[in-house]
Amino acid sequence: MTPERFYETIEPFKEKLYGFAFRMLGNREDTKDALQDVLLKLWKMRFEIDIGRVESLAMTIMKNVCVDRLREKKKLNGHISETPEINGYTLTNFGDKDLVKRVGEEIKNLPEMQRMIIDMKDIQGYSYEEIGEITGLNINAIRVNVSRARKKLINIFRKEVTNDYGT
Repeated sequence: MTPERFYETIEPFKEKLYGFAFRMLGNREDTKDALQDVLLKLWKMRFEIDIGRVESLAMTIMKNVCVDRLREKKKLNGHISETPEINGYTLTNFGDKDLVKRVGEEIKNLPEMQRMIIDMKDIQGYSYEEIGEITGLNINAIRVNVSRARKKLINIFRKEVTNDYGT
């Protein structure tokens, strides 16, 4: 594969990779490094890549790179100290930007697998099958993780609404 063909193949979903990594890692420098790692791995595999499945492969590699980086950071710090920003969300579609930011903050607090899957399903719009291909999980496990994540978020906001309005 020529460099031009590689660029044409990767460019359409490079922004998606960046957004996914940013929501997982939480800062621009780590995200840029992760994206660079993924692009380098894809470049090294360029002669073996099935063009029709390259996006799924790239997302799988990105997921693994992010998980490795989070584990490494956790080992070094004893915990993850930096919290992700929510710049990946399209705020213009929502009336209450504070609410969107708050939902994003609560998504950050979900367990790693739920956070990753809810991001792919509800934010990036991947199907259950695509998520399964990326994560290696079966469809039922993905559905369970999505359901649990959504229930946690609903319960958090239900409590806040009840506390704020006394209903």
